[in-house]
This record gives sequence, structure tokens and C-alpha cells, in this order.
Amino acid sequence: MPNHRRNTPDDRRSSRRGTVLAWASAAVLTVTAATLTAGSAVSAFTVAVRNDPNSATTGTLVLVESSDGTSCASTGAGTTTDSGSSTCSTINKYGGGLLVPGGSSTKTVTLTNRGSVAATAATLTAAPCTSARASGATASGSGDLCSALRVDIATTGPGGATVYTGALSGLSGTTALAPVPVAPGASLTVVVSVTFPSTGADNTVQGLTASQPLTWTFSS
Repeated sequence: MPNHRRNTPDDRRSSRRGTVLAWASAAVLTVTAATLTAGSAVSAFTVAVRNDPNSATTGTLVLVESSDGTSCASTGAGTTTDSGSSTCSTINKYGGGLLVPGGSSTKTVTLTNRGSVAATAATLTAAPCTSARASGATASGSGDLCSALRVDIATTGPGGATVYTGALSGLSGTTALAPVPVAPGASLTVVVSVTFPSTGADNTVQGLTASQPLTWTFSS
């Protein structure tokens, strides 16, 4: 027959003491762990470097065209650079004078970078040439002066090159200029020569004006 032993009061007191001791040990371990964790956070090494201020600045690109003491700027001093372009009506690259067969006109144009960054590209863009009766002419021919006149455009100095040679009517589109880059304060010099060849000239091109907008451009 199984031998069942009943718990005595001493057994129950011993069990309670064991439970209390277990709880107490757990509490001590918890407090100790928390203390170690807090102590680690407080005593950690912390270093930092702050960069102040942090900024970025853009440069400017300003083209100044000048010839015979007259200048035109892409952006005037103290004005907005939003459009980046202007119209100049005071520098006539084709001379603007009265030509006769065998005559010519030469204009030297200086293109200066007045900005703070280099122009990595320079171009000439020519709009179509138009031929029409000259202002004030009492009579005019029915010919095409754009086809009759010849233009020679070239940059000078080291690295200079021919830009275009031929009739005004054949000058169109965009052509690169050399040499580049054009550093801040540096310039490109361009010579534009218009010639009225005597060969083939006749009364059909009298009293006419050939007009052609030209645009110089710097870019970076």
C-alpha cells in the first residue's frame, strides 16, 4: 500500500521561505541589471562634429559685345539674369554703309566674358537674310542682294578659325566659334567682312538693303 506522507508545518514554512528567497533573488537581479544598464548609458563616450554653415553658390556668365567704342551686354549690371539675352541695335556687323560693285566693309567685334565662370562653348547663330528696298531709296531693283553680297567671318588670334565664307543667303543656323573655353575676363575677337563683288553685279540689286540678325552665344 502506497506510503503517503502528509506535509508538516515545518515543510510548509520551508516552502514559503524558498519562494520568498526566489522572488528576492529575481528582484535583486532585475535591479542590478537596470543599474548596470543605466550606468553604461551615463558613462558612454559621445563625440560630434557640426558643419555650419553648409551652402552652394552659382556663378554668372555675361557676354559683352563691343566694336568701335560701342558695347552691348547680355545682362546689364544690377539687372536680373532671368532671360540671359538682350538685343543690340548699335553694332552693325555688315557696316550699314552704301556699297557699290567692288566695295567692302569690315567690322571687328570683341566678345568678352564678364561673368565669373568660363564659357565652355561659343556660337554664332544666323537668321535668314532678307532683301528689300532700302529706306529712302527713290528706286530699287528686283534682284536678291542677299545672294549678291559675300561675307567672310573668322575668329583671330591663337586657335582662331574661319566661321563662314560665302553669300549672305547661305549663312544660316548655328556655327561653333573657336577657341574655347573663354575664361572670365577673356575675349574672342571676330572679324566680319562684307564684299560686293563686281563680277555679276547689275542694276537688279540697286537700292536694296540686305538684313540678317546675328546672335552671339556663350554657354557653360
